[in-house]
Amino acid sequence: IKNPLTAIRAASEAIELGLRSMPNAEPDLIACSEAIIRQTDGLKRLVDRLGHLAQAGEIRKQTADLAALIKETVQNYSATHPHISFDLHLDAGIPPFAFDPEQMERVLANLIDNAISAIEGEGRISITTRLDGNMVRVDVADDGKGIPQEFLDRLFEPHFSTKRRGTGLGLAIVHRIVAEHGGSVSISPNEPKGTVVSLEIPVS
Repeated sequence: IKNPLTAIRAASEAIELGLRSMPNAEPDLIACSEAIIRQTDGLKRLVDRLGHLAQAGEIRKQTADLAALIKETVQNYSATHPHISFDLHLDAGIPPFAFDPEQMERVLANLIDNAISAIEGEGRISITTRLDGNMVRVDVADDGKGIPQEFLDRLFEPHFSTKRRGTGLGLAIVHRIVAEHGGSVSISPNEPKGTVVSLEIPVS
């Protein structure tokens, strides 16, 4: 699918450049070529997300430090989202355990992306971990606009999204990766506002 999309984008760019070089080019035609480029880029992103969903079951566990992974992931977002405050409450008693660091980073990135999208203007995202028996619990909470109660049961369905431009794949990917680790995901309101996504992953 990517090959024809790349060809369409390249042809659209050539058309746009040609139109811009014409002194009497119709502005509507230039706008149409720009729209084709934007929509093609959107389709390519969707294909990438579908690929990620298909690959989400390929779990390669290794002993790793979850706290270090969380800190590294958050650091990447802090630099590019200065309007968001990140609070980390990480249980020092969680030992290194077996999980797939690459896939778990994908989980964290999806949850942080969703939290940022839900926040209008300045906001706060908190990530809390704790060890409960043989399970590690990770809570990602935001103070954004929250999710209507009637949508909570559908959030893990592929292609269902509460965002206007959402692909509806982010939480489906999260759910699949965590399930492949033998864990579970739940979503609840954050008081006084926002959303909490909770992961439970076995320490094995």
